[in-house]
Amino acid sequence: MSFFLEKESGKKCFILGARSLRIAWGDHPEYWGWTCGARSRFSQMARLRAVFWLEITGRVDTQFLSPKTTYAAYLVYDLEGRSYGLESLPMKGLVRFVGESGDDGDEIDPNTVYLKLGSSEPAQMPGNIFLPHKRKAGWLEIELGEIFNDQEIEREVEMRFLGSDGLYWKSGLVVEGLELRPKENPPVN
Repeated sequence: MSFFLEKESGKKCFILGARSLRIAWGDHPEYWGWTCGARSRFSQMARLRAVFWLEITGRVDTQFLSPKTTYAAYLVYDLEGRSYGLESLPMKGLVRFVGESGDDGDEIDPNTVYLKLGSSEPAQMPGNIFLPHKRKAGWLEIELGEIFNDQEIEREVEMRFLGSDGLYWKSGLVVEGLELRPKENPPVN
């Protein structure tokens, strides 16, 4: 985990490195590998070899966040030149407090996210749609959602990235981590 303060507001920001995340099939070397790179602030990044099911989860305790602040969560990643199964497919991003559910008791509705756009515009989906943005250090980021830290009680924030259904092989995703930073502020690197 890496901690830093936002320059403008002095509010806390966190990024959980790939090794701190729960990655479905991440402990199976035939599906995921670990790599290092000069652009990363962490010693290792997760490299997707090939999977059908893509799910990445990270958690941060609210005691480490600034109170009375709206945070946005981002998947910080890159795509290898030979990546496949990630282009123009709607995927899901979700940010919530652990144990929280929607008004009807079901899971909170996830946002629609795209890691890589093809030649066509993304299909219109209900809810929020987030597209990738390039960061200064060359990484890409995709917003997964946001959450307000009222800090009335201590609890955990869960950030989840879910690939599309398990019908397609996916490969070539390199994950640096999951970042939480105050909403409406640019990425640090």
